[in-house]
Amino acid sequence: MPASQESRAVSRASMDTRHAHNPCSSAEIDSCCSVLRGSPHASIKLLPNHHIGPDAQLHGFHFACHVEDRARVLPVGVNMCTMVSMYECGDKPADAPAGALNPHALRVLNNMPHYQRLLDGYIAALDANPTRPARFDCIPEQGEAQALSLLQVAGFNCVDTRPWKPEVSSRVGLYHTFTRSTAKDERTHKVFLVVAGCLSEAAEEFHNLWLDSRDHIKCADLLRCEELNWLRSTTHRNHNRVASDISTLFGLPMRHVPDADDPSLCARMLFPTTTTYQCDLRLADDSTCQQVRYVDGECFSDGESQRARRCWTRVQQRRAL
Repeated sequence: MPASQESRAVSRASMDTRHAHNPCSSAEIDSCCSVLRGSPHASIKLLPNHHIGPDAQLHGFHFACHVEDRARVLPVGVNMCTMVSMYECGDKPADAPAGALNPHALRVLNNMPHYQRLLDGYIAALDANPTRPARFDCIPEQGEAQALSLLQVAGFNCVDTRPWKPEVSSRVGLYHTFTRSTAKDERTHKVFLVVAGCLSEAAEEFHNLWLDSRDHIKCADLLRCEELNWLRSTTHRNHNRVASDISTLFGLPMRHVPDADDPSLCARMLFPTTTTYQCDLRLADDSTCQQVRYVDGECFSDGESQRARRCWTRVQQRRAL
């Protein structure tokens, strides 16, 4: 067997297509084989949402390799730390009858053009804001800032070096759904704010960082790098800020808190009900398995156990208002 065919056969052996919803195209197979050639420890699993996107890149997969592999084996994209954050709006009035429609949902439904204009105006204002978006030059410099938080008192500075403006890279909207109580004896009409996307400029900076260093560092080094952890936490904060702005704009009763890591001390944010990471890089949650896992189109969910749980489908979208 020629060397190229033998290499392709080995790669196909490390490719799991059991959960692929549609037949894999030749372009998808070639993309998988190209990724798997980088390490004998690499494996890839195609998910039900696998596809070649408009950027000509493979999406909808779960990739795993050994932590000691060179970082070049990772298929890092330009949308690192893409996440979907969902925020539950205030409950209905206490005197509302069981099963009643949420009054905040009705208010928005009865005046959709007005709220659409508010949302369009907010996004336009963000685009026109002269403040620069979040980039790596915002990463805190240790030992230079005054102690403004508990982490800083403990010797760790977490305040950004400069203010940055939020961004909406994918979508933001108001969604509603009916949920059942734990006893399944009552339906409740709930409203959620949903913010999705990544920090486009910061994610591109991380991609360039990976391109420059991938031949010289291990996957474990990339996992521990300050830039990745900052990008993940700042994307969280970005979504939380956008949700706070939208809830104020729409008059939704939600609990706002200051963003303690904002150097201007002016930004406010919300805490999400649920956050899922649709593109992320994590260490395997199995302590006996020294693997790095990279997902695109799959989801990591933060659970109460503080360990990453994986689900094989995208977040189910609520019915849009």
